[in-house]
Amino acid sequence: LRITEQEEFMPQSGQKERCVCFNYFEDGQLVNTKFRSVDAKHFKMVQGAELIPYNIDSVLGQTSCIIHEGELDAASSLAAGFKSVISVPAGANSNLSWLDRFMETHFEDLTEVIIAVDTDSAGLQLRDELINRLGVERCRVVAYGPGCKDANEHLFIHLVHRFFSSRAGELLYSNALDLQRSVLGQLAHLHRAARGAIALKIFGVHGVHRGEPVSYTHLRA
Repeated sequence: LRITEQEEFMPQSGQKERCVCFNYFEDGQLVNTKFRSVDAKHFKMVQGAELIPYNIDSVLGQTSCIIHEGELDAASSLAAGFKSVISVPAGANSNLSWLDRFMETHFEDLTEVIIAVDTDSAGLQLRDELINRLGVERCRVVAYGPGCKDANEHLFIHLVHRFFSSRAGELLYSNALDLQRSVLGQLAHLHRAARGAIALKIFGVHGVHRGEPVSYTHLRA
């Protein structure tokens, strides 16, 4: 994912802040960057840069993909072993015009699209618009565990928290960025150690027919 870190001026605070940088690549070329401040959760993207899906190259040559609402959720799914994972570039924004250029080249051959967005009202609106644009016949909708609104929370509560609780005395973090790095690092470690047996049956997924969930199964990498 080539996630980086730097200080960046953030308009919300009017000062430089320490940021996680989610770099948006297409065909291996950097197209855009989203800056997320570590402490205040401020966001910005490169002014004038094109909006494209995050990690869009992972979709090429695949028959299915997972679509998330945010980059950290996408990183969580990738750390859990899933290969074809993207995030929308602008959060829960129902204007999906950025999809147009990729419909034929990246989405036309997909037989399954797994929509894993947040469960708040904005996320549900995004979900419905994605289903409308991508086709109800091939869309499936993720249902998270109790108390979870997104994939990052689900993975942390249902997998990483259990792992961390056995090592609570060893876990010391100086800031939120260190915690985020450790979460992703532990997920990757668990996936390698278990070869997918632990982390990959974590989401409940509903089939979608005319916009309504009709079945329940487990999502596998």
